[in-house]
Amino acid sequence: MPERKPGKPAPPFGARPRQQRGVDTRQKLIDAAVSVFSRDTVEGARIEDIIEKAGVSRGTFFHYFPRKEDVLLSIAAGEFGRVRRAIEESERDPDMGTKEILFAGYTAMADTNAPPHLYAAVLREVARDRRRFEAMLGEGIPTFLDLVAGVLARGLEKGEVRDDIPVMLLAMMINSMVISPMTVFPPGPDVPMRGMVDMIKVFLDVLWTGVEPRDRKGKATRKGAR
Repeated sequence: MPERKPGKPAPPFGARPRQQRGVDTRQKLIDAAVSVFSRDTVEGARIEDIIEKAGVSRGTFFHYFPRKEDVLLSIAAGEFGRVRRAIEESERDPDMGTKEILFAGYTAMADTNAPPHLYAAVLREVARDRRRFEAMLGEGIPTFLDLVAGVLARGLEKGEVRDDIPVMLLAMMINSMVISPMTVFPPGPDVPMRGMVDMIKVFLDVLWTGVEPRDRKGKATRKGAR
């Protein structure tokens, strides 16, 4: 993904409202943007159309969203909280193996009400401007990659993950292979993103053969496979 050119200042972050009125106005802008993005695509959408649909001023839009792409990152931040909770809940279940915990996280990621092609754009924007998204999440909040690496690290302690490859490298590999299809091949406009869950399971099953612990001969021991 293209990185922002060195020396070019990043746009400021939008306001984070504390009072309910501001929260409602910001959500109204997000809802309007989703409608316009779904109709015109993110690239073709005009901020003027979002403003008109939301019934707010131009200044109000830029107060909360310095760029229209920041709406996508805001949607991602909201979805991320749900995904994080799914992983945390799964880790509390002693009967779930490492692969099943990860599958719960990726399933939660796909279980969205956002239109498929818009959600694909959301995931692409997160990948394109990862540092901005991390800053929007706030200090101390782990990214999804961090969560996956954490699950793998705990799986390593349980003997369910190979120990000859750094868990962060494994997390990067799994993330890229599972999430990329969601950004490139989302289901049709009348099929929700959750329709990809079966495909996600296949990807994870295939990838897991490279994640399982190895014996001294380098063969997978399949410990912890469910």
